[in-house]
Amino acid sequence: MSCRSLLLLLPLLLPAQAPPVFVELAGVPATRHETHSLAAGDLDGDGDVDLVLGNVGFSVIWRNDGAGRFRELVGEGRLVLHAESNAVALQDFDGDGDLDLFSASGGWLGAIHDLLRNDGSARFASTTYDDVPQDYSRTNGMAAGDLDGDGDVDLFLARLNRTTWFQNDGNGTFTNRLDLVPDQQGSAMAVALCDLDGDGDLDAVLGDAIYEPNRLWLNDGRGHFTDETATRLPSDQDATTALLAADFDGDGDVDLLAGNGRLGGEQPKLYHNDGKGHFEDVTAASLPRVRCETLALAAIDVDRDGDLDVVLGCADGADGAANALWLNDGSGKFTVAPEGALPERRERTTCLLPVDLDGDGVPELVVGNGAEGGARTRIWRLAARAR
Repeated sequence: MSCRSLLLLLPLLLPAQAPPVFVELAGVPATRHETHSLAAGDLDGDGDVDLVLGNVGFSVIWRNDGAGRFRELVGEGRLVLHAESNAVALQDFDGDGDLDLFSASGGWLGAIHDLLRNDGSARFASTTYDDVPQDYSRTNGMAAGDLDGDGDVDLFLARLNRTTWFQNDGNGTFTNRLDLVPDQQGSAMAVALCDLDGDGDLDAVLGDAIYEPNRLWLNDGRGHFTDETATRLPSDQDATTALLAADFDGDGDVDLLAGNGRLGGEQPKLYHNDGKGHFEDVTAASLPRVRCETLALAAIDVDRDGDLDVVLGCADGADGAANALWLNDGSGKFTVAPEGALPERRERTTCLLPVDLDGDGVPELVVGNGAEGGARTRIWRLAARAR
């Protein structure tokens, strides 16, 4: 997650009211996909927010009618990708004023990344292979941001073997910058991009899923990353599958929440930042004691008290599990929301995306599910609940 994306998660400065709940919206496409990633943006230039679902199989566009109702594009509007998508990003990669699509592949036996250029009306041109490095490595997570300070959008890829970043030349042609990252093998499942040490550039935290320590890489402002894990990030052996960077304790710097448990239920972990990029594990004092397989995290001020609460996307077992909502007391200490706060569904939630879809200033929560054989992506809206 980049610092830009955090703007979508800032607390809603609305009047205090009765605790809200999420309710599921009707009228969204009922098609079933194995969805691994989500992205949002105005694809067709009509002023509202559309959605891209990155799927195993065919990824799809959901076009917004402006009131938060969606239609899945098929036929001419269908996305053509060359491999299953583990992560998608919508950014103006070529500087022409519209949102292009980058899809990072998750194929086990070889992966092809796709760059699709938008003509401004949600029609995407065929992939140009010369514009994208193809080294056939499985990408598990991705984040977008200006990593080298040149004003365009680069990509950071958390991968099965050599994690790296792709440098954009400003026209949507990318170069693999393995030469600018630590020479480390590992299985990074997630990445969070943000300014961790307060020096104005984007640093990276990597979540490792093979019971190796997570990693913290600092950026020198020009895209050269150094491994500062040993002195800045507490060591653990959890299988981290989701990362969320946000100011949970209200002190003005970026803290980290790690969702764990790819191979079984584990405790999520919370790390508070000292403002200079040194993190302390405050899990025991700050988080509910739970064990879950957390594949997705989202921050949103659900009770409208000015701090960031957290939704956990859970995927325990073959049939999935109920997701969870944790409420923040403003100091970064969380409690489990009352029963009934979330729609009662048990699914394998793989991705969460908070975004204002109907233009009312309050974000909805897009819930992507990834069961084999397909599952429905759902949209939840905040609604007041009587005390």
